[in-house]
Amino acid sequence: MPTIRRHSPEPGATDAIARAIADVLEPGDVVRLVGELGAGKTTLVRGIAAAMGCDPGLVNSPTFVMINEYDGPRAKLVHVDAYRLHSPEDLESLGWDRYASDPRVVMLVEWPGRIDAALPSAERCLVVTIAHDSPTSRAIEMSVPEAWRGRAAFAAFVERDPVRCPTTRAWVSPTAATYPFADERARLADLNRWFTESYSLPRAMDADEDEESLG
Repeated sequence: MPTIRRHSPEPGATDAIARAIADVLEPGDVVRLVGELGAGKTTLVRGIAAAMGCDPGLVNSPTFVMINEYDGPRAKLVHVDAYRLHSPEDLESLGWDRYASDPRVVMLVEWPGRIDAALPSAERCLVVTIAHDSPTSRAIEMSVPEAWRGRAAFAAFVERDPVRCPTTRAWVSPTAATYPFADERARLADLNRWFTESYSLPRAMDADEDEESLG
């Protein structure tokens, strides 16, 4: 199981990591979100939801309702907060069987240890652990199932860090098609700058100067 460690100095970098997670997810996946209160688990879910075509404005912590659903074109996200649950048996009254049997569902579970018996083993889930580095920065560790290795975005997800676009300074997801640029327009702007004033080539020597240098 590959383990990826990322440092997120600010929310924009965390959002870029969330977009990368969304790019490797497929219906049927389960994401275990581990971290203390206020670590940023719900913020990460919001970024994943937006990247998967769901309305991020609908995403909030489901601590009191336990389960929220967000419909998107790629999958139905089921966001579970098990903080107030005591055991997997508490899930029965929440319609858990319906969610677990739906082939379109991607499940994002906060406090997964409280309902561990109802979830696939950690080796079959993406396990995301978020910890505070400072009031604004986070250390994010992701354990990725070996079975995901054949997915299209897997290599970029594992091998690249989120970066700032050289042109726009926006944070770019590791799995972005235009990496390390935010989009195609930013890439072309950088290329244009290379051919103009910013990357001028030295003046070529004429024939006389060439002979003098050899003489």
